[in-house]
Amino acid sequence: MTISQYDTLLPSILNAPDITSKNKILDQNTLVKSYLQCPSFIQNFIINLPPNQSYLMKSIIAVGQSNRVFNVLNKEEDFTPKLMAMVETLEKVEAFYKSIGGIIGYHHSALTILHEVESESAKTKYFKPPMFNIRKDTQKRRFWTRKGIESIALVGDMYPIGGAGDRLQLEDPITKTPLPAAMLNFQGRSLLTGLIRDVQAREFLHYKLFGKQVITPIAMMTSHEKDNHRYITEICKNQNWYGRPPESFQFFTQPLVPVVSTSGDWIMKDILEMRLKPGGHGVIWQCALNDGVLEWFKNCGKKKVLLRQINNPIAGMDHGILTNTGICIDKDKDFGVASCERIVNMPEGMNVLCYEKGVDGYHYGIRNIEYTEFKKRGIEDKADIKKSRRRAQYSKFPSNTNILFVDITAAERSVNKDPIPGRILNMKSQFKHINANGKPETSYGGRLESTMQNIADLMHDTFSQKQLHKRNLELNTFLSYNKRTKTISTTKQLYNGNLNIDGTPLGAYYDLLKNHRTLLHNHCLIMTPKMPSKKSFALKHPPFNIQLHPAIGPCWSIIEQKICLGKLAENCELILDIAEVNLESIDINGSLIVEATDPLGITDENGILTYGDDCGKCSLINVKVSNEGIDWTAENTYWKNEIQRRESLHITIHGNGEFYAKDITITGNHHIVVPDGIKMTMLTVDGELTFVKEKIDSPSWKWHYEFDSEDRIVLKR
Repeated sequence: MTISQYDTLLPSILNAPDITSKNKILDQNTLVKSYLQCPSFIQNFIINLPPNQSYLMKSIIAVGQSNRVFNVLNKEEDFTPKLMAMVETLEKVEAFYKSIGGIIGYHHSALTILHEVESESAKTKYFKPPMFNIRKDTQKRRFWTRKGIESIALVGDMYPIGGAGDRLQLEDPITKTPLPAAMLNFQGRSLLTGLIRDVQAREFLHYKLFGKQVITPIAMMTSHEKDNHRYITEICKNQNWYGRPPESFQFFTQPLVPVVSTSGDWIMKDILEMRLKPGGHGVIWQCALNDGVLEWFKNCGKKKVLLRQINNPIAGMDHGILTNTGICIDKDKDFGVASCERIVNMPEGMNVLCYEKGVDGYHYGIRNIEYTEFKKRGIEDKADIKKSRRRAQYSKFPSNTNILFVDITAAERSVNKDPIPGRILNMKSQFKHINANGKPETSYGGRLESTMQNIADLMHDTFSQKQLHKRNLELNTFLSYNKRTKTISTTKQLYNGNLNIDGTPLGAYYDLLKNHRTLLHNHCLIMTPKMPSKKSFALKHPPFNIQLHPAIGPCWSIIEQKICLGKLAENCELILDIAEVNLESIDINGSLIVEATDPLGITDENGILTYGDDCGKCSLINVKVSNEGIDWTAENTYWKNEIQRRESLHITIHGNGEFYAKDITITGNHHIVVPDGIKMTMLTVDGELTFVKEKIDSPSWKWHYEFDSEDRIVLKR
């Protein structure tokens, strides 16, 4: 069926008042008529279905896919169970895409996009967008960061985590079944757990400044691809809901939709079994509206939502999310994107200022253009000579990062205007399938999708005249501009050994270490080994291994007050899985691991975490640590924190226990366990290390946070 043949069929279906009317329309369709006049098992099955279900099967015939979808080679087999499963799948597709014509509208949209070859109309133009530059420490940035911390109670978090993550090749080590991307082990924990730790770090910071506990409601859009929904909920249950009330989580699923080949045909996984994939993270808005998630946020007292994608583990670095939240709240924006420099030819979208001439005036708004759409939109992925540096070529336009800040009411308005804005058909993936003869094949294909940023397409500002000073436009949508290493580093695919680590977990680990080196060396004034180039990093083991709990900050201006002065030797390791820490003039040659079982406060008998000063604490002042550290010759996977050590100083602090050491050298292998309610002091007596244990009912010290007159966060011990 050609696109032109939809010109009559699709409007008729969209205008039909009920299922009876829709069936009558399809019964007059030439393809449907012809198919149902030929006796067959499939024909008999269709005519005996209830009207609402027979309509679904007729829709497949009407879009010209019956020869592929209903292709049954063995006429003797009973395919009723498979057909009923197909009907169940089609019901979900029909319901979700009802606003565009259900199955027929889905296929029509896919064909329309597939055959688009010309760029957008000349009336649509793209410019470099106006941006809030938050790279440097300024009074304005500190104000917005403070506003973001103060306004945490007005914001909820929403995560699209239903992605398949095929390029990560994750599987259960025992059953060998495929696993979703959210379960990728990064730094010793799942990507999902990393997101929750970032949330708790922001909440803990709010508590330390204002003495109030805020529990951010978190909604997650899962899918049934690779049993994603079950795995995600199991992670949360196994983690005891991360010390949060179970009712502070909401789960909703995105639909699985048919995959279309480059020829416009549906791809079949097996006999009567369509190849399905999640419908892209752009469906999050319609799903959230339909499933009552947006209303749930409002009932929780939230006005804005923060969206983060699962595959960007460094997005919570430093002040970025807090500052963007502050901008969104302070200026009451409808939509915002955390952006940064974009490297030319990277497989990531770009943010632009879009201009269109409408019947009611001139429309301007921030918009995301996916990299697969550049050619179609007439955009050249060229370097900006002024911004490009010796080692990287930077684009004229900033990068899309999938870190969004959205007004809930504005989102509801936009979804009601267009539930699936900015539809695209990404045909970059290959899919295994069966051909007409039932033989296995592999073909390129894709599914109708959109990005979650495309909701901004409907949030433009209208002016009566053209705007000449576009860089200074004040819009309802906004873009911030931060350092790339603090904003985006994705874990989309496994490293394949070709020296290009961008977009891999190894690349994200590189950027994480680079951030930590910058923090410790430039801000905390700790001499730290230099980072190698990415190519050298891919060939050798890292120069050091550093992990810091996000609640130590997350702002670097806080961390530099807790950790200052000292030296880290080449091949050293520093892991601080603790929030209340005080390190001064440390000298590490080997491995130092400090972990608190309760880094943020007390967990009650119901498993609910209460932020407070009764948490693990560690003070190391003028302490030298010397041991053999990491076994760099072993088969370690550093980005997973799967590391073999020859020796280490490992300090485990239970409950509100405290560890203190000053003016000593600690050599060799030690695992020191500090019990709950005990302050343990390490001393040197006659050249021997010894411990003094003191029972404590309340903390012997704590960090006190406050804002100064210029909105700096100042700590006092």
